[in-house]
Amino acid sequence: MAVVFRGKGGRTRRCPACKSSNDIRATRCEVCRGALSKYRNVKVRLDGYVFDSKKEADRYLQLLMREKVGEVSGLTVHPRFDLEVNEQRACRYVADFSYYVSRSDIKGRALVVEDVKSKATRTASYRIKKRLMKAVFGIEVVEI
Repeated sequence: MAVVFRGKGGRTRRCPACKSSNDIRATRCEVCRGALSKYRNVKVRLDGYVFDSKKEADRYLQLLMREKVGEVSGLTVHPRFDLEVNEQRACRYVADFSYYVSRSDIKGRALVVEDVKSKATRTASYRIKKRLMKAVFGIEVVEI
């Protein structure tokens, strides 16, 4: 029998491995000692990719449908960008998706880089990398 640990206000979160309830502030499951997600997200496996959340997996399915219809092309999952300053690699930014859309004003295709975010996951390091993407490549990261 699993012991139910209740946190402040009786809020709990479930362990993805053993499905037991744990204190909302716990970092490890009290039953199986497995790691608990910091932001209570659930990883999803789909088409050979591992997405960090259900929201990200849903966005992938939306973009896949848009690609089949022809609205977007060249869909890439988890593209990597090396951010270099003064010819030295400062960091690497891994976006959630990148794809091309047709633009009539520039008579070609425009690259769109997307990141699926919630308010809790907009960390300082993410905001710095987003600014570096704009400064180094001139690409504005779109938050979904």
